[in-house]
Amino acid sequence: MSMRERLSSRWLTVLLMVLVLFLVREVVGVLQRVRQVRGEAERLAERMTDLERDIDRRRVLLERMQDSSWMTYQARLRLNYKLPGEHVVVVYKKEKSDIIASAADEGPTLRKRSWWSRLTDWFR
Repeated sequence: MSMRERLSSRWLTVLLMVLVLFLVREVVGVLQRVRQVRGEAERLAERMTDLERDIDRRRVLLERMQDSSWMTYQARLRLNYKLPGEHVVVVYKKEKSDIIASAADEGPTLRKRSWWSRLTDWFR
């Protein structure tokens, strides 16, 4: 058998086709894994950016906490403390509503409400 006959053999063709199919399958698998790794790297980069922002926020908060005037302001704001000579105003919300009451609102003493409006309020 000559070299030309060996290279034109059907078995060699089948063997080469199987080898090419195997290599194509492996290359496709590698490309899919590369795509997964890139997506994971992007997600990790976003997470790292979020963590860096969180670190910056905490650093600013720590710097503020070392300032005694800021801590005094926060204590007064959150605990409703007042200094001598100051007046504190407390604003309450209306019942069963998210609207803050104001001095311009008509209260029950300013106008007597009809029975119909009281009945509709009862159903709310």
